[in-house]
Amino acid sequence: MNGMNNRANTQNRRKNTDERLKEAIGEKMLDWFGFVKKLNPKHWFAQGEIDLYFFITVVILVLAGIIINFSTVAPDFAKGGGTFIQSFQKDILILIVGFVLMIITSKLRTDFIKEFSVLVFLISFLLLIAVLFYHTVLPGREGIKRYIPLLGIQFQPSEIAKLGLIMFTAWGAQRNKKGLEKNWYKTLPWFIPVSLFTALTLKEHHLSGAILMLAIGIVMLFFSGVKLRWFIMFGPPLLILAVLVVVLIYYAHKDPSSIPGFIPESIKDRFVNNIDKRYEFLRIIAWLDKDFSPREHRYQTNSSLYSLANGGLYGRGLGNSIRKYGHLPEASNDFIFAIICEELGFLGGAAVLALFAFLMWRAFVIAKNAKDRFSTLLTLGIATQVGLQTFLHIAVVTDMVPNTGIGLPFISSGGTSIVTMLVQMGLILGVSRTAKIKKD
Repeated sequence: MNGMNNRANTQNRRKNTDERLKEAIGEKMLDWFGFVKKLNPKHWFAQGEIDLYFFITVVILVLAGIIINFSTVAPDFAKGGGTFIQSFQKDILILIVGFVLMIITSKLRTDFIKEFSVLVFLISFLLLIAVLFYHTVLPGREGIKRYIPLLGIQFQPSEIAKLGLIMFTAWGAQRNKKGLEKNWYKTLPWFIPVSLFTALTLKEHHLSGAILMLAIGIVMLFFSGVKLRWFIMFGPPLLILAVLVVVLIYYAHKDPSSIPGFIPESIKDRFVNNIDKRYEFLRIIAWLDKDFSPREHRYQTNSSLYSLANGGLYGRGLGNSIRKYGHLPEASNDFIFAIICEELGFLGGAAVLALFAFLMWRAFVIAKNAKDRFSTLLTLGIATQVGLQTFLHIAVVTDMVPNTGIGLPFISSGGTSIVTMLVQMGLILGVSRTAKIKKD
């Protein structure tokens, strides 16, 4: 009899434990996907005015992008081709969609946006995997796997993933504020998603996107309160490792026998055997060796430098670029700043940089005065992305870094890029509604 009672008690305890576990899991899931609890529209919208300085700067940059892109593809228009008209109409439609989404997101409460962070992160992760198996094949660039075709359009998952990573790290940093500030090892779980996103983007043969993913993750950890000493401790060894990799690539190209003897033979062989097979290696070699394949891997960079030289101080005049006539590939995208400088000169290029600098400054003002930690980190993450992408674009155009293929925010052509960028600007404008700043 006692044995039966004991078994019954054990079963009841197990049942109660299972029920408590299910409740805990359910509460955790609701905590991670909190928007489910806020389906009532009264939780969606924020009150207050947007920051007009920030909004006007975004509009000016977008308008500048329209004008510069019109100038860049004008040779097609001069030939009387209908392709140009269709392309321009498509760009205007993309901008309209982007502005509508920006206005919508600017009206949403940031605490409501926060509840979508895990969902956006998971969708981004799945898209980064999907594009490796289902993607648009680019003629002559079959190794590149960046675009997913859908309903007659193409979109770039890595652009969405940048926002997903920013939202997720901001969400996690708010929930683990004390732990991140006191215990460095609690940052390790956040390196996992950053590393995954970086590796998957690199697998797409998208070097610039991978660099941005890694940089965004590191900067977000810094803003989250991780002590500076940990960056000082781990940063230099990683930098030394990166320099060693670049040196290995260079010597493997120039003279494999001159590779330093302390490097293991297995590593030497891997670099030497793959030196002509990996496009990342070839881009680095072309950056270090100015005479390397001038008609191939240095062709774009050399053409970009010629454009900068042609512009001088005042430029050749809007629409008067010479290099865009078949000499500079990707003139409306990866090298559009070179066209800006050729047509508008050093002063025109400086004016564009001044607009970006003002946008960044205003974003940091909004972040500093935001109402909560998530809003601050979200704004800082988005502003960092814009700043890093702008720097990398100009660094590529001026041959300061290897050609990684990265657009200039708001100005370079690209549907996914401009729409996601305007959505992110809408998020910052939404934060500005409740920030304690002078907005007009």
